[in-house]
Amino acid sequence: MSFRPNRGMLGVGSVFLMCVLVGFSTGKAYARLKYMAPHTPSPTAVIRNFDQALLHAMRSGKSGGFRARYQILSPVIQNSFATRKIAQLLVGPVWARFSLQEQRKLGTLFEHYTIANYASEFRRYHGEAFKVISAKRYPEYQVVVVKLLEPNGSSHTFTYLMEPIERQWKIVNIFVDGVSNIALLRSQYLFIVRKSGPEGLLRYLHNAIVKLEKPRH
Repeated sequence: MSFRPNRGMLGVGSVFLMCVLVGFSTGKAYARLKYMAPHTPSPTAVIRNFDQALLHAMRSGKSGGFRARYQILSPVIQNSFATRKIAQLLVGPVWARFSLQEQRKLGTLFEHYTIANYASEFRRYHGEAFKVISAKRYPEYQVVVVKLLEPNGSSHTFTYLMEPIERQWKIVNIFVDGVSNIALLRSQYLFIVRKSGPEGLLRYLHNAIVKLEKPRH
């Protein structure tokens, strides 16, 4: 998922309400999802653990390299993100055009892409810190808001939409400075699927991962 802030898009309030009330893949709102209160860890604990892993990866810096950051982040992202569901939300109704094998491949590739993207973007530590601002519980989901505080005084806001999946709280969408990652990527993914079919999207993600693995300066 991409985390470059884009202040020119919809604000967090309008985008968030759109996502909750409309839904993404099936046309059903989040309020219609069956709620199952999962066991520990709590949504806030999941996010704090993820933030600590990001800081650990950032501190490994250039000396550790991409592969070290990937290995640090991989188990945490696998446990914290509902990557298969996010992939389904990204392609929407055309998910039904994917065979079961293609759906599994897409879920796996998108998980690798998510890990690789974080490992590529969060590659240096300059005194940044994460701070949980709020955590709100709704009947079918929870929202955790985190600030990324930078040494120069600037900050970015990460709003995590989380659902109970297999009795664990999982991230299903992230809003970065008010921009929904699903809303940001969905049109691009749908264009690829409509133009080149499911295999085209699988190739795109594979190539994107290869590109992210290349050293950046």
